[in-house]
Amino acid sequence: PVDPASMRPAVFLFLFGVDLSAAFVPLHMADLYQPLLGLPKDMVMGLPISAMFLSVSITIVVSGIWLDRRGWHEPFLTGVALVAVAKLYAWLAPSAVHFIAAMGMVGLGYGLTLMASQGFVIVQTDDKSKARGLAYLFAGIYAGSICGTAAGAMLAERIGYRPVFLLSAIIVFLLLLYTLTAMRGAIRQSKPRRDTASAAPLPTSVSARDYWNFLRNRHVLGLIFLSSLPSAIAVIGFLNFFGPVYLDRLGYSESTIGAVLILYGLCMVYLGPLLSHYIDRASSKRVFVIIGCLLGGCAFLSFYFFTGFVASVIAVVLLGLSSCLVLASQTTYALTLDVTKQLGQGRAIGLFRASSRLGQMIGPMLFGWLIITTDINQDITYFGLAYLSTAVLFALVTREKPIFRQALLRYRKAPAHG
Repeated sequence: PVDPASMRPAVFLFLFGVDLSAAFVPLHMADLYQPLLGLPKDMVMGLPISAMFLSVSITIVVSGIWLDRRGWHEPFLTGVALVAVAKLYAWLAPSAVHFIAAMGMVGLGYGLTLMASQGFVIVQTDDKSKARGLAYLFAGIYAGSICGTAAGAMLAERIGYRPVFLLSAIIVFLLLLYTLTAMRGAIRQSKPRRDTASAAPLPTSVSARDYWNFLRNRHVLGLIFLSSLPSAIAVIGFLNFFGPVYLDRLGYSESTIGAVLILYGLCMVYLGPLLSHYIDRASSKRVFVIIGCLLGGCAFLSFYFFTGFVASVIAVVLLGLSSCLVLASQTTYALTLDVTKQLGQGRAIGLFRASSRLGQMIGPMLFGWLIITTDINQDITYFGLAYLSTAVLFALVTREKPIFRQALLRYRKAPAHG
């Protein structure tokens, strides 16, 4: 048997390489700025991140189908190779348009690799250990992100933004060599998920009706539009765009910005695995999704009580706590649904993750609009209230017996008068 924890060193190295540029992508875009599509400069600065996550949302669906049919190793290796080439392109990009295209290519590989790594863990774990296995995987992911963000921010201060992309490409290329050598045993054992005893059986044929049944399911719709999408908009919009730009305009250095962003990763690394034990033992994963989304909404309310650096730090920490609960519980909650088993785990999780990547694409654009408003603190607070509202709606929509149905039943059972 393959140890599911064996994927952690690989995803650590992958995220280390990818996130070397996490603290300054919008700032580098500002250096390359040229007018595009008549958009304000602040929104153009968010386009590389939006392009990246648009590509992720596309490839993540492909990766889910690929996982079901061929196993984890092919999409994983293909994704790593794509990211290495894309980072080289970002290093050489002579203009804003080329840089946006390069980050879009990064997204193609990023989506394939992360979905493949999650598929690896899902296949190698059972229902009682899935949340723990995913939490340890995310711990490896965010440990790599922490180290990459910190190292990249410090390097950018000393050697500039552009050379960091070259170093990123070299590190991701080394991961390709590491995977082919250190994980060759796991690659040999990789089989289509339908042949794996620990995975749910894949339907022999999947029709358009199966996809429709999945996408119109009340729990799936609630999970996508009232939890996954808002949380993705919040985390990526704030951490990858708003936070770095906001703190840069307040006069903070790249290394300070990197240090603030690291707080999110620290929460994921140290609290994620701890909280996953409670998620695994709980009969209802839905409760943890709700709590996580409520914490995410509260993160933005910090701008009502504080401003500047303090508000940013509080928001990053609360978003970290939110993600600790949301990331593992959303996936495990989705896997417990009957419609997921009917469609196939890879396909279902691919569609679900694609929705979150859509949110990650929207996030930088939305926060780019917020940052050009006259009262940033007020508008960020309103965003937090909207996020809290989606959490409450998710709780209502995904109840085992929806409120409107209970009211209808009570009405029908009520004795007639007169």
